[in-house]
Amino acid sequence: MLLGGLRYLLPVIKAAHKNGYYVITVDYIPDNIAHKYSDEYYNISILDKEAVLSLTKELDIDGIMSFAVDPGVVTAAYVAEKMGLPFQGSYEAVSILQDKAKFRKQVVPGDRLKLETEIIKCKGPMGVGKAVATVDGK
Repeated sequence: MLLGGLRYLLPVIKAAHKNGYYVITVDYIPDNIAHKYSDEYYNISILDKEAVLSLTKELDIDGIMSFAVDPGVVTAAYVAEKMGLPFQGSYEAVSILQDKAKFRKQVVPGDRLKLETEIIKCKGPMGVGKAVATVDGK
């Protein structure tokens, strides 16, 4: 089972099919391109952990991943843990990594926050930039 339906899944689906796997895609946008290449598609939000878990139990899947679709990684870890499937990290670890505030020191009153920004490219009202934030020089 692959969570999401964006074009980034196409090489994953192709490789899975080449290796003889049946591919199920899941997300809430029926017209996403990956669904056209998967064997089966289910219209469920990848953020709805319980609904995805219920579907995986019903289908008795062998594996789950969220490739290049960050919001689905937490759900995939949750489902993998509940189903006893292999995954690259525990649900707890993946949840922490997806929520940057959970693994960075919290800014508290009295801390000095410094934000340095740089505009790299600008076209009309749109642009690309980068930023670095530090707290008390760290």
